Amino acid sequence: MVREPAGPIAPDKSATPRYDVARPNHTEMPNISPHTNESAQHAQAALVERTMVAYERLMQLLVLEEGHDFGDVGITMAQAKVLLVLAGGSMHMSELVARLRVTPSTTSGLVEKLVEQGLVSRADDPADRRQVIVSTTAQGVELLERFRELNSRQLRVLLATLPATDLEIVERSLIILRDATARRRAAAGLPSIPTDTTVGIDQGSPQ
Repeated sequence: MVREPAGPIAPDKSATPRYDVARPNHTEMPNISPHTNESAQHAQAALVERTMVAYERLMQLLVLEEGHDFGDVGITMAQAKVLLVLAGGSMHMSELVARLRVTPSTTSGLVEKLVEQGLVSRADDPADRRQVIVSTTAQGVELLERFRELNSRQLRVLLATLPATDLEIVERSLIILRDATARRRAAAGLPSIPTDTTVGIDQGSPQ
């Protein structure tokens, strides 16, 4: 005759605990290091830094290679950055300061030099006299076009030296960066990138 136990059976503590994926017991964790996510974040940050270093070295080499062309432009790299920021449209001086990430006095000095060369204009904001609106002039727009032509020519010459397999990697990388930028703009409620600026880029490329 089998005798029934007098009370509830105590769990066997010697048994190996089991983690049920479908019904976690919340007392035993799977064999996952708690530092996995932290390590992945460090690895991602390190990869970003290495990528930035590679990009900056590329830019330095390109400037050295075509230095005589850019030197003929007659403005400094800092002044060129102001023009590139203003290429998106006129803006208040305070916004320009924020975009350039330099002090107001430095920004004011850069703008002053560009005004003297006829590349940029300043005007009071009719809606707020305390604000100054900075815009590129027709001459400034023409200079920006020259920048684009120089960059385009330089990049085409460089790309032409690459084998097809490497060129496909570069193309795919640029598409990834373009799409990431479009997603970020959409998340911020900004207008999407015009489709006519990327016509033909995706033809034959992997999705």
